[in-house]
Amino acid sequence: MYFVESVIKLRNAIAHGRFLFQPIFRWPLTPFFNISQNVSEFDVLRSLVKRLIGNFFEISTWNSDYTEVSKALLKPPIKTIQKFMKEPETFKQVTFDTLESSIGNETGITWANIYLSYIENPKKLNLDDLANSLKRYFFNLKKTEDNIDDIFVTSVIFMECSNDEVVAECYRKIEWLLNNTHFHDSSLINIMPELDFHHIQYPRYKKFIEMRRNIDGEF
Repeated sequence: MYFVESVIKLRNAIAHGRFLFQPIFRWPLTPFFNISQNVSEFDVLRSLVKRLIGNFFEISTWNSDYTEVSKALLKPPIKTIQKFMKEPETFKQVTFDTLESSIGNETGITWANIYLSYIENPKKLNLDDLANSLKRYFFNLKKTEDNIDDIFVTSVIFMECSNDEVVAECYRKIEWLLNNTHFHDSSLINIMPELDFHHIQYPRYKKFIEMRRNIDGEF
């Protein structure tokens, strides 16, 4: 469903000329006429095609490969995340543990995919609704080395929501990353080109980085 959704979105963007101009670039530089940002999960696509071929010939040769790849990398369509936000109890496969990207689940709903889906579709996933509906999961996100990326990217986007309790937890989680893991101050700016590329506003996070610079100097 995600690939079908992506291809339709890609087709409409090309038809309306939205790929001929990109005001913000990131490294590595993309082609002038760029479609790779929409259909970029080639490993998942390869596994999906192999699974489809196997189904056609009624063989299970690639089933385990697809299952392994899909749990870790397959992205859900926006409507699936929207439904999860409204009716989390109907998604029995999604738990506190399987939301962690290092574990994953067959729905594709993980912290990493929620983050990517939001920055790519901020108009379809309201940040306040997202933060409020996932609040209890976010507060119980385990603080481990395996979850460093989940903690960081989720804290960065949730930091801009209007729920003060969630915002405070975002600051606490990033401070924990800086004080208790191999995550360094210099890593704080690595996410900014991606946010800029997708036109995501992050004033609180910018202020947080400026504060760190004032305390620790340039990094």
